[in-house]
Amino acid sequence: MRRWMSLFGLLAVAIAAGVLYAQAPDSEAVFTYIDGEVVKRQVELEEWEQALLNSKVSSGYKVRTYVESRAELTLNEASLVRLAPRTTIDVVKLFEESREGYNDTLFQVEEGDIWAAVSGLGSDDSFVITSDIMGTACRGTTYRLNVAGDGTTMLRVYTGAVELWDPMMAILGPGFWETSRTVSYTHLTLPTKRIV
Repeated sequence: MRRWMSLFGLLAVAIAAGVLYAQAPDSEAVFTYIDGEVVKRQVELEEWEQALLNSKVSSGYKVRTYVESRAELTLNEASLVRLAPRTTIDVVKLFEESREGYNDTLFQVEEGDIWAAVSGLGSDDSFVITSDIMGTACRGTTYRLNVAGDGTTMLRVYTGAVELWDPMMAILGPGFWETSRTVSYTHLTLPTKRIV
């Protein structure tokens, strides 16, 4: 009898673990579209490798598109991130569980144009895209962030709302926001303008 109870207990633990695992969001993004030369690499490695259709990236990867190249990453089967030609991003966090139990996603745009359609997040989950000048957070939103070689960052919100920091504010779509960077030896100036 004890043997059956032990076996039943083990089975219950295995089923519970499987249910919890199935409910956790996928911590990988899948390349669902590639056109041209697209490469990826783990941040700690030096060599880039060709990104292939249906290949995956996770936290700690860089992704780069070259001239006349594009890529699309599908996250959690509901959100999309598209990279335009000449774009480099760091996948800093991809559905990583925070101390509070939320799932955090963070992309850092080094240069180029990234478009995101974000949905399927929990009420306290975060989806953040940053550049050297500003950061954006959103939920149920379609928007684009462009970072030029000089650091000028342009944000376009197509639907939904984006929270913007540095400077801190909320942008409701449709709308357009641009920051430019002027650097001197003593300080960083961030002139901004809003065009609707």
